[in-house]
Formats: sequence, C-alpha cells, structure tokens
Amino acid sequence: MGKYFNLALTWLMTLSMVTAVIKVTCIGDSITEGGACVPESYTDLLQDQLGEEYSVLNVGASGRTMLKQGLLDGTQPYSYWDTDNWQKALSSDPDIVTIMLGTNDA
Repeated sequence: MGKYFNLALTWLMTLSMVTAVIKVTCIGDSITEGGACVPESYTDLLQDQLGEEYSVLNVGASGRTMLKQGLLDGTQPYSYWDTDNWQKALSSDPDIVTIMLGTNDA
C-alpha cells in the first residue's frame, strides 16, 4: 500500500501490545463509508489488518464536506459536522482517529 500505511500499521500494532482493545474511529466521506462504488471500505481492510486487538468504527458519511458551512449545490447544508456520524465519532471515546475528508471540497 505504501510506506506511510506500513509505518502507521507498525505503530498501531506496537500500541496493541500495551493496552487491551484499541478503539479506532474513522471519520470521512464516501471513501471512508464505502458502499455502492467499492466492495469494501478501507475501514474493513484496516480491521482485517489490525486484528482482534482493535475495534475499528466506520463513521463515514457519503458526499459530505469538512467545511462547517459546506453546501450542496450552493443551497443545501452538507457538512460532516451536521451528521449523526459526527455525534457518534464524538461519543466513541477512541484511542486513535483517522480523518479522510476533503475529497468533496474541491
């Protein structure tokens, strides 16, 4: 996958030796959420790679922007900050957070 993914994976595996189940919360847009365009999200692959010592929570929301005032078609609010998934992320009490937002901001 890449040297940064391998480095992050090594760090996460080392962390698992220190604590019980490590909670990873993955925040993001459709790339995180997965769905119709991909058979598995990267969070599914991450869970498989990390194993049982980790609990990976996918709180992706398709099409959302990271901008607090983000709009869809210039009119409809479409910010990740306004989703139920953001509230789930806040209450998940994670040890590690990944953020994959910005794809819809260009």
